Amino acid sequence: MPKTQHLYIGDSCERLARKYRAWFRVQNVHRRGHRRSCGRCQHFRLDLPWQLADVADCRCSVGATTGDQLAKPCGFSIRQRRCLMATSLNGWSGIRLRVDPRLRTIMVPGTKGTKITVRREAAPLFAAFLADWHRLMPKRLNLNEGSKAYGWIYREARSGAGLSNHSSGTATDCRWDVLKADGKRHLTAPETAILKQILTVYRCADGHHVLANGYAWKSCDEMHTELSQHWDVGCQRNTTAKDVAEVIARLKIDNNGVRPL
Repeated sequence: MPKTQHLYIGDSCERLARKYRAWFRVQNVHRRGHRRSCGRCQHFRLDLPWQLADVADCRCSVGATTGDQLAKPCGFSIRQRRCLMATSLNGWSGIRLRVDPRLRTIMVPGTKGTKITVRREAAPLFAAFLADWHRLMPKRLNLNEGSKAYGWIYREARSGAGLSNHSSGTATDCRWDVLKADGKRHLTAPETAILKQILTVYRCADGHHVLANGYAWKSCDEMHTELSQHWDVGCQRNTTAKDVAEVIARLKIDNNGVRPL
């Protein structure tokens, strides 16, 4: 990779920046057409581990060659500035890189190897929830087929209101091949009842639901389940790490996401 090119990774530490410079050099990502960089300063920044953001509207001065110079003069678009936000909509800190130790990949109990990558402290909780989904939902929604499920991905929320909760590893999407993100309802009434029953299990001693699903949102998003925000159904506040730990302990969920039935 030419020396005039530098990764700009928001608030990520320089150690990770150096590691990812080496990684991109080894992977020859720029040769595969994934690099999108400013034609003037040849800088680019990382939004996703496998996809570089388009900074074609970069307005930096000619010849800028350091991360500091890039951070100050570059005129990122409004959408790009939102991607640099420190926290996701539910108040958890965003995670820009998949190698970040705050993330954990965990297998969903009861499935044939289906795995998700989510926030480390919430991984057993999400695994237990998805295990319940897989066990109780009808076959058309099981997590061994179709699009299965995923968790972390660094991106802006589809609503445009800020950083997606997926970006902090605090949300998961299930079977989006069936439960399409088109604002329409795709769950049947019995399936919605099952989902509500599952969500009710994951609550604190004061009744606060730590998980919320987009079935109740104005723009319906039934595939999406997240660590809840204060305005979600059954919720009293933004779910915190303390809430997550309390529910994991109360339900006796082990480190692999197995919950005694």
